[in-house]
Amino acid sequence: MAPNVSLMNAERIKIGAYSYIGARCSLWAGDSVGRVTLGHHALLGPDVFITASNHRLEPGTPIMDQAMDERDVVIGADVWLGAWAVVGAGVEIGDGSVVAAHSFVTRSIPPGSIAGGNPARIIGRRGDQKVEAEIRKSDTLSGASGAG
Repeated sequence: MAPNVSLMNAERIKIGAYSYIGARCSLWAGDSVGRVTLGHHALLGPDVFITASNHRLEPGTPIMDQAMDERDVVIGADVWLGAWAVVGAGVEIGDGSVVAAHSFVTRSIPPGSIAGGNPARIIGRRGDQKVEAEIRKSDTLSGASGAG
């Protein structure tokens, strides 16, 4: 774990064995019930943000004064989240998946998937050489090597 990682409500964060959390990552569990779980061998590039809660959006009350909706986030084993990826509350990313740099994950991703974009969508499966080459090219161009 990089020395400048931010953990909020760390008592509700579980980090699997051999996981790596890159520089300036933020793992924010909810204030009361929302948990963040990383499986073993999870790899988070720099500046990844994971949150298990969101403000409500009811009109008539300032957003910062509204209650939070909390839902668990589960990042599976052997998952790679590229630099600057954002994972929202209630998302589960299946074992062996890859999320491209700069992606915003708002929905769960099945095991073995490669996802990217805003919002993130499945663009391939691990083992698809063409898709994997594009992911590596994109990360190289943005200066976002895996463990960076």
